[in-house]
Amino acid sequence: MIRSVIATAALATLLLAGCTGQDPPAPPPDFQSAEPTPTTTPTPTPSPTPEFPEPPADLVRTDEVGAAAAAGYFVALYPLVLSTGNVDAWDAISGDPCEFCESIRRDALSMAQKGESYSGGVIGLSDVEVLGRDDLIGGYPVDAKFVQSPSLYQAADGSIITQTDGDSGIVRIDTLNTSAGWKILAVVVRDAP
Repeated sequence: MIRSVIATAALATLLLAGCTGQDPPAPPPDFQSAEPTPTTTPTPTPSPTPEFPEPPADLVRTDEVGAAAAAGYFVALYPLVLSTGNVDAWDAISGDPCEFCESIRRDALSMAQKGESYSGGVIGLSDVEVLGRDDLIGGYPVDAKFVQSPSLYQAADGSIITQTDGDSGIVRIDTLNTSAGWKILAVVVRDAP
């Protein structure tokens, strides 16, 4: 019964094709004899290595302007150090002791050694205010509002270790001008009021 319905439908199709003057439909492709089409897996393009910014010209100043430049340069280095594992510029501006500086340094080196990756986390400062010179140490505390872009921290196999939506708040960066240039002594982050 099913065969006669199929045969009738096929005959009707042929008759209609013959009546309309169109060529008969092409036979279905033979999938058994078709040569397999080679597929290529695209090779991932390595991400370009981010470039570290040049130290700002104002770092030569020993006053409040130099302190603000040091704070801005320091936060610009943060995501680059974590994403590359290159701590040279970080070490040059980190003071001793600076627990925050040392913690980021350890993290960056550990991540690079394990083949982990970090992206994003760019920090922007606004409403930068350099407070009066601290007579005890001779440095300048720098207060600012900050906004940090979302970041992604991944294991070598690509699995996500940590992903953030970004952050914002108030940061105090203690700076000190030394014979070796500006140094960061401490970083304290708090929520915005």
